[in-house]
Formats: sequence, C-alpha cells, structure tokens
Amino acid sequence: MQQSLQHPAFEAVRAPRGVGSSPGRSSSAPRVAAAALVWLVASLTFVASAAAGESGPAPGSTSGARALLVVQDTVARVLAAVSRHGQQGRAEPAKALAAVEKIVMPSVDLERVSRLVLGKHWQSASAAQRARFKREFGSQLMRTYAIGVIDYLMFSEMVGSQVTYLTPIVNEDSGVAIVPTKVGNSAIQARVDYRLHRRDGTWKVYDVMVDGVSTVRTYRSSFIAEMSRHGIDRLIERIAAKNREFGPT
Repeated sequence: MQQSLQHPAFEAVRAPRGVGSSPGRSSSAPRVAAAALVWLVASLTFVASAAAGESGPAPGSTSGARALLVVQDTVARVLAAVSRHGQQGRAEPAKALAAVEKIVMPSVDLERVSRLVLGKHWQSASAAQRARFKREFGSQLMRTYAIGVIDYLMFSEMVGSQVTYLTPIVNEDSGVAIVPTKVGNSAIQARVDYRLHRRDGTWKVYDVMVDGVSTVRTYRSSFIAEMSRHGIDRLIERIAAKNREFGPT
C-alpha cells in the first residue's frame, strides 16, 4: 500500500481538493502550486539519469519532444540556480525568488493563466486591473514555487524520488500538449501532468495537475469566490500585500 509523504513540503500532493472558506485564511491553492513545482524540480533526477545513458519513452512527435524539452530544461536550470544559493535560500528567499522568476517566467504563459484563473472577471476587468493582476499574481506564483524548490532541496536526500516521463500527448490542431509524468519511489507515487500550449511557435506551460488537481482551477475557485464578495481590486491588493511581506527581489 502506498503511503503519503509526511514532510509539509509534500503535503499538498495529497491536499484536500477544496479551498478555504475565507480569503483571509490559507487555502489549498498555494499548497497545490508548491507541490507542483516540488514535483517538477524532482524531475531533475530523470534528467541526470538520461545524461548517464538511460532514457524514458520516446515522445510521440517532434512537437511532443519540444514540449518535453521545455519542462526538462526549465527544471534543470531552476534547480541549479537555487542550489547555488545554498543555505542562504532559506535565510534570504528573495534571492531564490529572483532566480526562479528569471528562469521560469519565459516558459509560462502568464496571460493565459491569469485569464483562466479570473474567469468571467477577466472580461470585466480594465486594462490597468489586468496588468496589475498579472504582475502580482505572477509574483505570487514565483514566490510559492521558490519556497517549494528550497523545501525540496532541503529534503530531497530523504525522499529519494525519481521521475518517469511518459509519452507526451499533442493535439496539433489546437496546439495543446500534455507532458505526463509519474514521480516517486516504490512506496510513494504521484501523477503530475504539465499542460502546455503553442504560442508564437513556442511551447508555454499554463497549468500543472498533481494527482488530478489543477493548479489553475484551484486558484480560480478561491479567487472567484473572493472577487464575488469583495471585487477584483481587493483581491489584487491582498496578493500584493503578501508579495510585499516576502520582500523585494
């Protein structure tokens, strides 16, 4: 029987699918997002083994190979960059955030993510509100991811996880790809799917699903409930306040 990881860095993989009822309290959205990158970073284990001569399933198409490369390359660069900060990453997380943001942001379609997360509120938002939401929400995502990477680096030796990349699934007509993976060891496993779409000829990540839990949908459930009560400006300000607490990059 599989057992759950006990360290809080991995709790979100088995986190409840619901969100907190009050916007002032923590919801599962940050935990799911943190888990997504924790598992994403874990895939460097596979990258290293492939370099040593082992290989996973061949992607089903050239497009699939390119989508897979986006995930693998981003993983390797993030882990290497955060590793250089060593123990300072925990004491000065803003430096780790800056490193993560510089590497990850070019591989993420932040506008698509923001549009999906806000749902109908994206259409009613002004250009200024959209721009500010993208800026603050992007910082929130990178902040959560940076913390997840730091936690993973601190406990990776204890976990001993590996990643198996499955064959990417590509819909050429819609320009959407899924890079499915299985992460864990003989006792613990999770399914992590990276959803990408082609934008201007480049594959961009727009969602990560951990054991069927969508990061985008989790944030959307929380944010839409909050906006229905308090409006988009209140949501943006709350996110901005949290980002300020984290410190300047």
